Amino acid sequence: MKIQAWIISISVLLEIIFFLTLTDLSWKLQQFQENTVDSISVDNVVVQITIYGILFGIFLNWREISLIITGRVSFNWFPAVISVLLLVLVFIPYHNWISWYGVQTNSWISFIMESILARILISVFTGILFVRSFVNN
Repeated sequence: MKIQAWIISISVLLEIIFFLTLTDLSWKLQQFQENTVDSISVDNVVVQITIYGILFGIFLNWREISLIITGRVSFNWFPAVISVLLLVLVFIPYHNWISWYGVQTNSWISFIMESILARILISVFTGILFVRSFVNN
């Protein structure tokens, strides 16, 4: 029981840090988009937001993390495959999707790929699915 309390406190601390970092990076991305800075720096911020979103999603599952640490692991393929597909979807920048597949700018998929909030939500969901793929509920 003592290890679970330790995991909860570390998870809450890391979630606060990741949330503040996500907020800061979202603000930076908004500043980049308003000032029309080159796409390389915008892509770096998008990748950082995605990484912190995934880590935030991982540490939201503190109960599952405590089960993984104590050794009660059983691998589940379905959430693992979905999390890998979502990971690929989120890490590829929007302008690459347009140049590769010619996504129309007025479709719902372009809204998902262009919106930073949608990317954050998908990356947090990816982190949640990744952890849940190691614990069978």
